[in-house]
Amino acid sequence: SLLFQPTFNSRNWSGELTAFEIDESVTLDQEKWRASEQLPTHSARKIYSHNASIGIEFKHANLSSQQQALISSDQVEYIRGERSEEQANNGVFRNRSSLLGDIIHSTPTLDSQLDYGFDALAGSEGTSYSTFRSTTAYQNRTNALYFGANDGMLHALNANTGAELFPYIPGTTMEDLSAYSSPTYQHKFFVDGEVTIADAYLSGSWKTVLVGSRGRGGSTIFALDISDPDSFSAADVLWEISA
Repeated sequence: SLLFQPTFNSRNWSGELTAFEIDESVTLDQEKWRASEQLPTHSARKIYSHNASIGIEFKHANLSSQQQALISSDQVEYIRGERSEEQANNGVFRNRSSLLGDIIHSTPTLDSQLDYGFDALAGSEGTSYSTFRSTTAYQNRTNALYFGANDGMLHALNANTGAELFPYIPGTTMEDLSAYSSPTYQHKFFVDGEVTIADAYLSGSWKTVLVGSRGRGGSTIFALDISDPDSFSAADVLWEISA
């Protein structure tokens, strides 16, 4: 069994997600992995967002013109994990002790692949639910862990190894994220809401859907198709709505 522990450091607003192996003694001396140590290089990360119209890969060229006016291409690379522009490297951006931001109110949520009993529904919804759950793709789906952090991202990790699967950055964070790189950064909440995961029947087929929010970060709700987290793409960003 694994226990997932989120933490944060208010001195530099870094965060950590640590997995511990637990047994009958329920001790926390068997650390298995730390999320901050599993992150890919900034250019290799598969980060996604929303440009107020569709899901996109998080790159400056893919943002809407309004979003591009709020955040520079260098700041986008900083958010992705590029560190060459930090002050410690003779740059102008804020130094970070870790690329993982503080995790405060967003509880790590495991896609536990629950059977919701939807096979009891009438018609094709009910009859197709058992088929959906019996497919090889569903049975072999990676155990994924999801949580929001105040680095602007909803993070998706392989729960067994801690390896990053993908992060999602709500499109409405761009104005706030432009301040994240500032050496005078004052803490902001970005993606601080709870995560809900359930199966849903959409356009004639079953999918596993994650619904998240920015929580204290802003009035934004988003939905992602996480039926295949290993192959998540911009097309799996279902929608994002905001006041």
